Amino acid sequence: MKTCITKGIVTVSLTAILLSCSSAWAAG
Repeated sequence: MKTCITKGIVTVSLTAILLSCSSAWAAG
């Protein structure tokens, strides 16, 4: 159960980082 939650947090974090990086790249 704990690993499932950790994977979910990591996935969300990576997605947020990718989104912010891609939007910054598109704006920059």
